[in-house]
Amino acid sequence: MVSTASRCSPIKKRYQVKFRTEGNAYYETIPHILNEAAREIVSALQSHLAQYEQFGRPKYAVGSDRIIGLMEQGEASSQR
Repeated sequence: MVSTASRCSPIKKRYQVKFRTEGNAYYETIPHILNEAAREIVSALQSHLAQYEQFGRPKYAVGSDRIIGLMEQGEASSQR
């Protein structure tokens, strides 16, 4: 059975690498900072999405779908 999180993830399992953070004060602090700033982060993202809907994609935006496509294309050609 596939978990909901893995079905919703835009990053395929083969690109995911475990990264252990236990015991590292820096990496343990990050979730606390994000939790404290969650409202501000959500507000900024909602504002960004509203601008995107109103004005379209910014001229210099990153095309994540294109990046993933190029990665898969490179992986396919390297397996030949």
